[in-house]
Amino acid sequence: MKLNLQFMLSMTSLENTKEVMQMKLKHTTFFGKTYELKLYKIHYLPEYGGGIGIQATIDEDGFEEPYCTITKNFENLPDGCIAIDTNNCESNILDELINAGFCTLLYFKRSGYCEYPVVEFTEEFFNGLEEMR
Repeated sequence: MKLNLQFMLSMTSLENTKEVMQMKLKHTTFFGKTYELKLYKIHYLPEYGGGIGIQATIDEDGFEEPYCTITKNFENLPDGCIAIDTNNCESNILDELINAGFCTLLYFKRSGYCEYPVVEFTEEFFNGLEEMR
């Protein structure tokens, strides 16, 4: 009886686990170096408008290191929309995200002297992102 109960608890915990995929993006810098970026879901602090963003990391000599925050936090974007930070990330990252089939470009949002592309990520991509720890 004890063995059966333990088995049932294991099955229940597996059924309630959300499957998370490691999302990766091939990225080539302006200097021609190619990286495989690991993408993670992040949460902006509420005092800065809240919202969800994407952080990229790279593998440097066996250690995972931050590469860049791909997104820019804006208040009042439509649900499901995120701005890509082409001011602080290399601007070709937008094309790489679109070509990988992760998102579609919707419009541009101006902030100061910069215009940021606003995209909508596919549901499969966004729901599959692992939370950054």
